[in-house]
Amino acid sequence: MMRGAPKAVLERHNVRVIGDTGPAVVLAHGFGTTQASWDPIVAGLRGDARLVLFDLIGMSAATDQHYAVSDYPNLWSYARDLLTILAAAGVERCHYVGHSVSGMIGVLASIREPSRFEKLILIGASPCYRNLAGYPGGFEQSTISDMVTAMAGDYSAWVESFGPAVTAAPLGDPTTDDFVN
Repeated sequence: MMRGAPKAVLERHNVRVIGDTGPAVVLAHGFGTTQASWDPIVAGLRGDARLVLFDLIGMSAATDQHYAVSDYPNLWSYARDLLTILAAAGVERCHYVGHSVSGMIGVLASIREPSRFEKLILIGASPCYRNLAGYPGGFEQSTISDMVTAMAGDYSAWVESFGPAVTAAPLGDPTTDDFVN
């Protein structure tokens, strides 16, 4: 299950462990962001928990080099990575906070190794982000296809248009600028 030595795993995912006392709290970021999205609340949690933050492969400059479509055909690949990170960081049991797609990654990882997870806290997570007959997931397939096409065509331009939509604030707003960066 473990790919590479623990140090290599921690470097591959840009893992940060903050603190060494209290329960382990794993903070997992959503699609299009990095662990930096948690920075505003890390200070408030510091000292009360052992915080574990990481970047999903392909979501940061530090992890882009490790991304290959063939290695990540579905969310189970990311769940495998999460379990590998927990093992490498010495986390035997944790409170997992997953935003957006990381919520589902945590759910899948907890199915595979339930004993590692004391609690799952899911923020904006959905088992399917696509609208289906009888299920309002959020996006029409055509919207998802257009988004993927825009990302592939000019990622920077896509991020600058997507950022304000996600944060509900214009470019130039600190929250939006953090997201875009």
